[in-house]
Amino acid sequence: MQKRTASIKLVTTAQESALLSAVQRESARVCNTLVLLAHKNNCWNHVKLHRLAYYPTRATTKLGSQMVCNALKAVCNAFKSMKSKKAKELPVSIFKPTSSVHYDKKTYSFKDGALSLYTLSGRIVLPMALGKPQKEYIRIGTPKEAQLVYRNKKWFFNLVFDIPDVPLSKLSGKVLGVDLGENVVAATYLKKLYGGRHLRHKRDCAVAQRRRLQRKGTKSQSESSRKPQTKKRVISSTPITQSAKQSYKKQLRTNALL
Repeated sequence: MQKRTASIKLVTTAQESALLSAVQRESARVCNTLVLLAHKNNCWNHVKLHRLAYYPTRATTKLGSQMVCNALKAVCNAFKSMKSKKAKELPVSIFKPTSSVHYDKKTYSFKDGALSLYTLSGRIVLPMALGKPQKEYIRIGTPKEAQLVYRNKKWFFNLVFDIPDVPLSKLSGKVLGVDLGENVVAATYLKKLYGGRHLRHKRDCAVAQRRRLQRKGTKSQSESSRKPQTKKRVISSTPITQSAKQSYKKQLRTNALL
């Protein structure tokens, strides 16, 4: 079983967007209250914090019971994220009014190709702008937890899916031996060599460009210097893939003659 996240764009009106913003602000306020309470009592365990803060929080918020539980989980996850950095003193995490809102299977559902979401004024049904990958995830996957995100004046529902593993295809019984190297990109047991001159030239150009960008010291240096690396990965895989395909075809022809 594999986990994949689909970012689903929501089609909202001005009124629906205002309802989602209200949930977002209230959720952030509740999370900040829980953070202060957890720091004061030095309590970051999910179960213990739930026992300590659930009922006092429910009495001071319009959020439903399950959304309060989701806020508790978001606070504990934020603590675990900071704890993983092994800092001596953990800072007080602050949830911004535009922070993402955690949803689980009890606070959202799919209805006739649309998404039903919890808000402070009840459930609202929103159309989804689905691409081909999102449709495929919904078709074969099992929806799990999600995050409601507001980005670039648009609402997105980042939903996690459990995707079943693809069954292994039956082996043909034929084996092709390929040795990979630097000067010679690939060498097959059929004594076919694939040189790496073109690949080395591209790599040298990428390294030289990265050095020039790093020398400039501009703000966009790190962003620009990553582009040659991405290009390098693409270039590196191309000759090897082509050589493997050509060698495999040649092997098939040889076996056919035998």
